[in-house]
Amino acid sequence: MEEDLPEIGDIFDCRHYDPIGHFIVIVGVDKTNNNILYYYLNSRLYKVIPTIIEFFNWCIRDNYARFKQTFTKERAVHEIHSYGNLKDVVFLDQKNDYPTTLTCDSIIVINREPNIFQYENYQQLRKERLALIKTKLTKHDKDKVVSTIKNSSNVGDKNTEIVSKSYYHSNKESRERKNATK
Repeated sequence: MEEDLPEIGDIFDCRHYDPIGHFIVIVGVDKTNNNILYYYLNSRLYKVIPTIIEFFNWCIRDNYARFKQTFTKERAVHEIHSYGNLKDVVFLDQKNDYPTTLTCDSIIVINREPNIFQYENYQQLRKERLALIKTKLTKHDKDKVVSTIKNSSNVGDKNTEIVSKSYYHSNKESRERKNATK
C-alpha cells in the first residue's frame, strides 16, 4: 500500500468521477484505517464574501440578465448560499502557482470535516483514470492549508491529528530527499 499512497498537498482531477466532480486536494492519509482525507477545490471565490452573495442574490431576484450572462454557473439557482466564513478559506493563486493545472484562482474551504475515501476506492479510481494527479500544492499553500485545519473549529481532533502526522511525514521525506542529493 505504501508505494501508491497520495501525499498531503497532491491535487487530483476527479471531474469525471460523478460523486466528486471536482479537483480535490489531499490533506491527510490515515494509514491505520486506510482512509484518504481530502477537500474540494472551488473556483467560486465570491461564495465566502457575504456582501457579494447579498448583491448576487439581489441580481437573481430581479432577474438581471447581465448577471446571468456573466455568471453562467448560477443561471439555474434561485439563491446563492455561502460556502463558509472567510477565515476558513485558503486562496490559491492560479496565475503564479498553478497556471498549467487550474483555469482560474481557486479556494479550499475548511468549513467542515475533510471528505474521506477508502484506499481501495482510490486505487480503483487511479486504475480507471478517474483520479488523475495534476500537481502539488506549493509549500507555502500546503503550510497555509495545514495551519487553517489546525486552527479551525470545524475539524475535530482526530482528523487534525491525521493531517498533522501526514504533514510531518511529508516534510520529513522532503528533507531526506534533499539531504540525499547533497
